[in-house]
Amino acid sequence: MYESCPDFKNIYTVLRDSLTHEVDGFLLQDGYLFRSRTLCIPRTSLREFLVWELHARGLLDILGETKQLKLWNIVFIGQA
Repeated sequence: MYESCPDFKNIYTVLRDSLTHEVDGFLLQDGYLFRSRTLCIPRTSLREFLVWELHARGLLDILGETKQLKLWNIVFIGQA
């Protein structure tokens, strides 16, 4: 799904087509895209579900969105 994601399409294509599997802090491993040790989640229903799940459990209200997403090791656009 990275190929159709506007957030990760370019870096995924570069990594997929190159001899190296790491560029600019992004790593392609077993078909999954990581930035450092953080899993990149493309714009899909899965990402929407993860955001909903975080909000539904109330953790974002207690910890704050940025801190909680870092705890989950998830990269969304605008979250580095």
